[in-house]
Amino acid sequence: MRALLQKQFPARGISVAPVLSICGPSCSGKSSTARALAAEYPTYIEIPEENPYLRALVEDSTTFDAMANQMWFLRRMGDFIKDADSYRPMVLDQDPSAIVFVYARIFRDEFRISDSDYVRLTEELKQVEEKLQQWSSPRKVLVLDAPAEMLHARAVQRLKPGCAPPVEWFVKIRTYFQEFSRSLPKKLVLSTADTDPLEVIAMARRLIRSGDRPA
Repeated sequence: MRALLQKQFPARGISVAPVLSICGPSCSGKSSTARALAAEYPTYIEIPEENPYLRALVEDSTTFDAMANQMWFLRRMGDFIKDADSYRPMVLDQDPSAIVFVYARIFRDEFRISDSDYVRLTEELKQVEEKLQQWSSPRKVLVLDAPAEMLHARAVQRLKPGCAPPVEWFVKIRTYFQEFSRSLPKKLVLSTADTDPLEVIAMARRLIRSGDRPA
């Protein structure tokens, strides 16, 4: 998936500043890590409360517009990248490819997104990836994970009573993310069940500051 995008948009960037995307299932610790880095680096942070479609998913899934939801996430991130200074490092709270190749794929498999809409989303993703070519340094991805039961417990604490997805949903999303992350050429996978949050943040900083190539 990532290789296909790289072939379509070969690096022609003008800056060697690094880009770090932090990806993983909901409640894995992405946004907490991104917020900790925001004082040091330009950082895109997902703000679910600003999403006009997400409430329907957690409260009344029958009216949820999955296509509009995924397009909203892609365009918000694309706008941030377009306006960012490519001579400075950048942090993304989610990898843009995961918006399509994980979440939109799940919705497609659940028949909430049609095949033609999925193709439209991949085209939108290509535009986001093209904007990222301003940063010639290959982006690094910090993949965060945790057991499904722990992700579910965090969601229960964070959301209104009865609004957290069931454990089975977290089992599914973890499976999709594990498959997705195997395709990433420059990644580091950390379990937030086993790693202290401060160490996760420190590792993210090291990935940005170093020229190392995590396997």
